[in-house]
Amino acid sequence: MTVKTNPKILIVEDESIVAFAIEETLKSSDYEVMTSIESGENALKFLENEQADAVLMDIRLSGNLDGITTAQLIRDRFKIPVIFLTAYSDTKTLGRAKVAEPYGYIVKPFKDQDLLCNLEMALYKHEKERSAWEKHSNECEHHTHSHSDTLEEYDEDQQDSPTKVNVCLWCKKMQGNHDDWKTAEEFISEKFKTEVWQIACDTCFEKLILEVFQKIDGDPNIPRN
Repeated sequence: MTVKTNPKILIVEDESIVAFAIEETLKSSDYEVMTSIESGENALKFLENEQADAVLMDIRLSGNLDGITTAQLIRDRFKIPVIFLTAYSDTKTLGRAKVAEPYGYIVKPFKDQDLLCNLEMALYKHEKERSAWEKHSNECEHHTHSHSDTLEEYDEDQQDSPTKVNVCLWCKKMQGNHDDWKTAEEFISEKFKTEVWQIACDTCFEKLILEVFQKIDGDPNIPRN
């Protein structure tokens, strides 16, 4: 599995100098920088019309949405991997950031190589997950079609099944199509092309065991053969 060449990257960073430096680093490594945006609100609006392969996200942004909330919305709406770029590494910020399920967390100041390695791994991981999801979806779709075909075949097989069956009150035989009377085993085997096995249900089995023990104990009320 290989990540496609010239992936398109969106930068969400409210410090123009930092954004420019990131952009130059990405361009020198054959990434396509779509644009740099200062707020979460504008980033969401941009992604409604443009498809990015990954987003580099600062946590502290201009506007009402911070980077963590924006990343959660991007994940839920667009399924795009997000990597956090931030100067904050405290426990509280990390705890909140984990909820957004980022594909990376890079603490400023960082080296260009750290950024590129994290971005490459994020793109690879996301592509792998996407391929696995598509495979799973195709398998489910195939299973659904196969299951539907099986049901159709079953319905076809059962088209000749009787909607009403006459059963004798005394001997319990069942009336066939030609007014002939068959045992339940014969009737089921013929109509449903099903193999019939005679077994004891739980109630009858318990009754049989009780009768055996009564005979062993010499109960005079139990007839002997």
